[in-house]
Amino acid sequence: MELLIGLGIILLILFIPFKNIFLKGKENIQKINSNNPIPDKHQVHKNHNSHKGHGCCH
Repeated sequence: MELLIGLGIILLILFIPFKNIFLKGKENIQKINSNNPIPDKHQVHKNHNSHKGHGCCH
């Protein structure tokens, strides 16, 4: 039982800073998207089409 509690505490300690980094990253991505008139999805599809011959992403 103590082992489980210890693991839970370790996970929380590791997860809290990661969560903050993740939330900051999301905000930055939204800022970039609002500055960029071309949606990211569009560019991903363009890249996708140029690499169609390889068949890696299917």
